[in-house]
Amino acid sequence: GALPLLRAAIKETLRLYPVGITVQRYPTTDVVLDKYRVPAGTLCQVSLYAMGRSPQVFPHPLRYDPSRWLGREDTSFKALAFGFGARQCIGRRLAEAEMMLFLAHVLRNFTVEAVCSEDIRTVFRFILMPETSPLLTFRTID
Repeated sequence: GALPLLRAAIKETLRLYPVGITVQRYPTTDVVLDKYRVPAGTLCQVSLYAMGRSPQVFPHPLRYDPSRWLGREDTSFKALAFGFGARQCIGRRLAEAEMMLFLAHVLRNFTVEAVCSEDIRTVFRFILMPETSPLLTFRTID
């Protein structure tokens, strides 16, 4: 696809900061997961926030590294920010297209700098969001 590094940067950002922090399913039949029997109808959740920071899933999980998504075949069930399967987020493709178009436009036309270099903490208010709004400076590229 077009702009593979930008697409990878979006995936990497959503890995570390998923908007929805869990994916839930109710199995319709009994299943066995890692030797545990899970009865049909039991709520099962995957914590996307914890999975994105797990060294068992991602090498150096706290390092922001978009290259981990480039040219790899084994990443499909590691990028779950929009869920998966028939019940994935209905707005996934629209959200991905909007992020790509917006960020491509901004990065082609502006330099973007953070006003301060402090890390921005996150809070959970139904969705994961920044505790404070980041202050950015945009300068047009001549």
